[in-house]
Amino acid sequence: MNDPMEELVAQLSKAKIENDTNKIVILLKKIGQHLWQKINEENEITIQMADRCLSIYKIYKATNKIAKKDIIPIQEILAFKDFFLKKVLKSSNDPTNFFSRIDEFYKYIREIQCEQAKDVIHQIQETKTNSEKVVIIKECYQKLNISLRKLLYDIIQLSLEAFHDDEISHQAFAVVLFGSWAKDTATPYSDIEFCILVNDRNLKLKEVLRRMVYLMNFIVINLEQTALPLNLFQVSNVTNVIDFDDLLKPGFQFDLGGKTPLGRADKDYDLINTPQDMANYINFGMLEQDPLLVAELIDCRFLFGNEKLYEDYKQMVKQQLHFEEINQQPFHKRMAKVLLQDGTMNFKQADLEKYKIKIDKISYEGRLLNIKAEIYRLPDRLIEGLRLIFATPGETLWEKISGLLKCNIISQAGSVNLEFMTAIALQSRLFTYVTNGSQSERLGIWDTAVAHNNSEIESFLGIDEVASLVRFYQVAIPLYQFVQTSVNQENLDQINTEQNFLDERLITKATICFRFMLYRQAEILLLESQQSELMNAHFQLYRLYSHLGKPQLAYEFYEKYLENKSREISDRFRLGYLKLVLGNHKEALDEYNIILDELEITHQKLSMDHVQSHCYIAQIEGLMGNTTAEFHHLEKANEIVKHIPDKHKDDVMIDFYIGYAKYHAGKNQFDRSKHYIQQSLDYTDKLYGKHAHTKLIDIYQQAAEIAQQYNQWEQAVKYRETTIRMIYILYVGKIVSRLLDAYIDLTNTLCLMGKLDQAKEQLTYVKCLLPSVEHELTNKALTFKLSYGYMKVYQAKKSYQWAYEHYEKATVYRTTFEENPYYRLQLAKFYLDAFDTWISYDKWEECKQRLPEAINIITELCGRNHSDLAKAYCQLATFDLIQGDNELAKKNLLQSYDIYEKLPKIYPNYLTTLTNLIKVYQNFKDGEKAILYAEKFYQHAEKMQPSSMLESIMCFLVIALEQACYQRVLPYVEKISANIDNLDHLYPESELEHLDYATLEGV
Repeated sequence: MNDPMEELVAQLSKAKIENDTNKIVILLKKIGQHLWQKINEENEITIQMADRCLSIYKIYKATNKIAKKDIIPIQEILAFKDFFLKKVLKSSNDPTNFFSRIDEFYKYIREIQCEQAKDVIHQIQETKTNSEKVVIIKECYQKLNISLRKLLYDIIQLSLEAFHDDEISHQAFAVVLFGSWAKDTATPYSDIEFCILVNDRNLKLKEVLRRMVYLMNFIVINLEQTALPLNLFQVSNVTNVIDFDDLLKPGFQFDLGGKTPLGRADKDYDLINTPQDMANYINFGMLEQDPLLVAELIDCRFLFGNEKLYEDYKQMVKQQLHFEEINQQPFHKRMAKVLLQDGTMNFKQADLEKYKIKIDKISYEGRLLNIKAEIYRLPDRLIEGLRLIFATPGETLWEKISGLLKCNIISQAGSVNLEFMTAIALQSRLFTYVTNGSQSERLGIWDTAVAHNNSEIESFLGIDEVASLVRFYQVAIPLYQFVQTSVNQENLDQINTEQNFLDERLITKATICFRFMLYRQAEILLLESQQSELMNAHFQLYRLYSHLGKPQLAYEFYEKYLENKSREISDRFRLGYLKLVLGNHKEALDEYNIILDELEITHQKLSMDHVQSHCYIAQIEGLMGNTTAEFHHLEKANEIVKHIPDKHKDDVMIDFYIGYAKYHAGKNQFDRSKHYIQQSLDYTDKLYGKHAHTKLIDIYQQAAEIAQQYNQWEQAVKYRETTIRMIYILYVGKIVSRLLDAYIDLTNTLCLMGKLDQAKEQLTYVKCLLPSVEHELTNKALTFKLSYGYMKVYQAKKSYQWAYEHYEKATVYRTTFEENPYYRLQLAKFYLDAFDTWISYDKWEECKQRLPEAINIITELCGRNHSDLAKAYCQLATFDLIQGDNELAKKNLLQSYDIYEKLPKIYPNYLTTLTNLIKVYQNFKDGEKAILYAEKFYQHAEKMQPSSMLESIMCFLVIALEQACYQRVLPYVEKISANIDNLDHLYPESELEHLDYATLEGV
């Protein structure tokens, strides 16, 4: 019979993915009870059951904690406790006293977490200077660690008392702490890591001590902060890794990585051992197998028992570190190289790679800081690395810095900065843990978890002194470089021991400010740094302006950056994207075609770069109306994607899905389009988790454009509002130009929907926020867009005088934008949207001058197959008709028609073009052409503009009767009849009165 565990764990994994708390609770209960039943069915009770019993107890505690009530009955838990303590561990404690002491421990750890730790944070925030901050953090952490060691001491004492019948002497063993517990950097949420030294290899002593450790773990589990390990459920053929940390909020618990005497099934070592046997683990074999254990064994601290055992052990460790084989470096240097640089088969990512400073990595823009990996581990691993390279003294992190100074490895100024860096790391980690109430590392400076409304976003959490974190990285960057150099340097004389570990270059500080969303400070520093570091400053300014949604400025600085370097593929990608965003489609297409050629030459056909090139080319071809070419390049990208392993796929997949979404929307296949939009969102979630990211802004903007283009108005508004929410989250409530642009986009959508009052409200909001945008050109661009928006609103309200006033306000900025391709295209679109105001407010000269100007701009930047060019010709023809020039009107209308015929049938001006062509050909008495365009008008009106359906039917029938072209109408008679039957459901009575039923009857 199959073990039901496999099915239960599979269901649990699915419930966790779906975040179905009720199912999770039910399944955890079933799994716990199933495991408990299996233990009850065994014939013999042994200490080997203890691990499984602790797993069951963790599951029971987790079940009740997640459910927030006693889903596992109290009697069942009491029976389990009695079995585990008395029969498995053979403890002889008084249950009443034992559990009352555990209650005291619970109150004590919560007092440390909720009072002492918070008081530490408060004291730090009250400090005025960096030196004062370092002193306070040192003192407070020492007190905090004294409290934590006292708690652990008392837990050991209580566990020992449970085995008083075994008469264990305190002189027979010593409990020795590892990790942050040894370095005086533990927090009340840090994992407990330790080993036990014994005075001989007495197996009975070791068994009693192991039982003691099991009991210690049992006590700690009862403090309600133990997680369920990721690989707790050992089953085959099922996804075994299930993360419950978000539900359980782990804190004060036993280390799950095997750094306790309970070990781990996949770790081949025993952490209850004699000093000599324990020191023997510090060897090259163990370094290859588990270098982190070796590092822990070197850094340790006495807590309980016989201190002489600990002193003997430390002396043996010292000997091991200085052991030299013939023609080899001392062990400590070889170990430093393995930990920092080389790695091993089981430890593939060494510290210099794992904790590489990614402050300037473009893909990290907008990401949360991982406090442990990006802040705390930097001083911890780098200072420890230096200590190993040079064999300097020190146990705590502070003592190691002093040891480096005493041995003249670093300067006095360097030690001050390293102490500051360490202090900020400890402050940041403690703040993050206390704020989250758990071992959650991903808070960072700003909490950018996706909220459902703006009020939630405004309550973000953060470290008050962001300036301290900027300085932290100014220290970390040169320290990282110093360690990187030192690990391979044989001669101490060649090392710069006067290094002060503070990078004060403007470019460095600006890059760090950018990472921490201090955009204005970054901009000022970068502009100033052009004097000293021209090329790097230009690149960083490109990054900054790209991030802030200022493509023209980004383009200008990227061109400057490229003045003194040859263009690589990455450069062409950036240029191509900027040209695409700026509307320069032809030049963008050239860049991506060059990339394809270069990838072919360098044999990189099966790469994500190749996929990205095809995606961008498809996008451009779609914009230019070449749908066949668009689909061809998407399919090319798809063929490449099929051959690329999942582990090598990256954020290009998001653009890939968006490309298909646009294509299917162009074919009016909205379900397919939505499917690909969702795939792009799912992939973003996979890459960046449930947090805001700049890529999400791009996706929602794209989704809104697609929905709006295809008259999916409500969906477009939903995407626009989500975009605004994302910007609020990502930029932490800061007023950035990207936010105002998003509000203006929402205004345009509302205007097209006829929700003019709502549109006007958005513009009023933009007007209030506009003074917050300090950059002059950006402020002018937004002021132009604001007046442009007001013009559209008043035009839609037919208040043409007000509309023209705002038109004039917008044209003040014409000369500012005329030399700029991006803003020139904006001007062209602006002129097209002003057409109704010119005509209705009798500004014919303006119309006569600006429409040809718009045509020239669009043709130059976007080519001949562009919807805006077709719209311009349509409007020019309308103007010709008003002036009575039918011949010129026909010429312009045919130009408009030829372009629209190559594009998806989604543009309202296509119908205007058709109706005007009908009028022109009727005027020229060309009935054959008139009926051709009338038929097309009828074919497309229902889908494109349902409100014109009635007009299209009447137009088609009337011209058919006039020209006696009955054969053209007969194929549509049934459909027209059905449309007529449904008219009373679709139109108000006032419009039905105009329907000529006699005409239909005649047909």
